Amino acid sequence: MNWLEAMEKHLYLLEEYKSGRLEYNSNKSMSPILGDAICNGDTYSCSEKMCQVLYQLAETIPNWTMTLEQLPSRAGFILLQAPYPISRLGPHPEGQMVTGFLWTTTFWRERPGPTRTRLVRAEELAKGILDHPSAYTEVVYIMPMLRRPELEGWTLFAELVWFVGDELDAYHEEPRDAHGPRKLFATLCVLLQQRLLVTQKEQPPRAWARRASRLGLANPIVRIVELRRQEAARHDPLGDHAEVEWACRWLVTGHWRRQWYSSLDVHRPIWILPYVKGPEDKPLRVPRQRVYMISR
Repeated sequence: MNWLEAMEKHLYLLEEYKSGRLEYNSNKSMSPILGDAICNGDTYSCSEKMCQVLYQLAETIPNWTMTLEQLPSRAGFILLQAPYPISRLGPHPEGQMVTGFLWTTTFWRERPGPTRTRLVRAEELAKGILDHPSAYTEVVYIMPMLRRPELEGWTLFAELVWFVGDELDAYHEEPRDAHGPRKLFATLCVLLQQRLLVTQKEQPPRAWARRASRLGLANPIVRIVELRRQEAARHDPLGDHAEVEWACRWLVTGHWRRQWYSSLDVHRPIWILPYVKGPEDKPLRVPRQRVYMISR
């Protein structure tokens, strides 16, 4: 049961955080944000096959806007069963792999000039927002978990800030090793909003549940992220707009589409799975192979 690894890692992070041994425990501004994600976040496990799908689709994801309702949950932890290789993210050494994400929401307070100061979601913050609502901006704080293959168990955290309402393209000038994990997180959010993925909930064994309770984990349930089984009868997702006498059937490859949502007045990317188009009583046209010649 690979999904148990996600609960094991989450409980390990919770123990390390509460004992003050995590990297950011000494950082007064970062530690509460990390603690919120670890202590109050839902636990997710992304299967190895699903990871490979995510990595491929993240390369071509269209522009996407961050909104709170598109997050899998307000705060969470997801373990990637197949780590995502990068070169270097932040000040950490090269040769890293992203093994998962922590995320939560927080607020930034505007200051004169280009800098902003992070503020953690807390009781005393509510009064400040009520008194000066324009001074605060809500953000999603994403923390990719890093390790190097030769250092087993070594976990570092990088920081990716995503302002609510910002588009993915607003961060296109950041380094590739930062933009890749950002696109990966966006792809995960998009696919979880569709019927392409399913999150199956699993209860950990009793001993694990008691351990989670002692540590104060808010919701000791593992949500397994997998591809939903494709329906046997697959129809054209665009629908039949006109009667056409097709002479054959053919395969439509998977692709991104910017779908218009009239109720929200926005376009959002969705992934269309491969499907066979055309009448069922017609022969299937085999895709032609392409041969490319590379010359100087």
